[in-house]
Amino acid sequence: MNQPRVLIVDDDPALLQALPEALRLRMNGVTVDTADSATAALDRIAARDYDAIVTDIKMPGMDGFALLAEIRARRPDTPTLMITGHGEHALAIGALRGGAYDFIQKPIDREYFVTSLRKAIEVGELGRRAKEQQLPLRWLIGPSRQMEKVVEQIKQVALNYGLLSAFTAYVAVDSTHRTDGTEGTTVPVAVPVPEGVKYDTTVKKQQAGKDEL
Repeated sequence: MNQPRVLIVDDDPALLQALPEALRLRMNGVTVDTADSATAALDRIAARDYDAIVTDIKMPGMDGFALLAEIRARRPDTPTLMITGHGEHALAIGALRGGAYDFIQKPIDREYFVTSLRKAIEVGELGRRAKEQQLPLRWLIGPSRQMEKVVEQIKQVALNYGLLSAFTAYVAVDSTHRTDGTEGTTVPVAVPVPEGVKYDTTVKKQQAGKDEL
């Protein structure tokens, strides 16, 4: 994992100074950017991806809830922590329901804040890795779509030549196209062919007409 980068959003200049200092003291290598409004935060989010975002809820203009909604729309994989006032339980619940990773109550407990933020960064990293590992699944989808195109082309050619019968061909799927480690499978594909014609595949041999659809 690369050195984490965090964005802190608050209209309070004191917090914008204190929170980055707390993070730098407790998280080696962390880079902290700040924004004094939700609008400024959106500009930063548009320019780069963050490992986590911390935002106050009560801010003039666009508040933290509106900013959270924008973050969820633009950077859905970025965990967001929201700062609430002491005893503002309704806001805390609203933050979690809106998709926030956690809420931090004022006065801010520095240790809890850093611990929660560190966990949020780890969760975000795990989510990104999981998504990257799922990318090979495109091979499960891609070949089937390509196969459908091929089958349709074969059907069209067969129909053009008046080939009216059909057989069920079994197409082997290479094990590299699977994520469970099995040695491939077979997929039934209906393809029109002339009556009495034999076909030969790497999977099985079968005379046309035996397995009619």
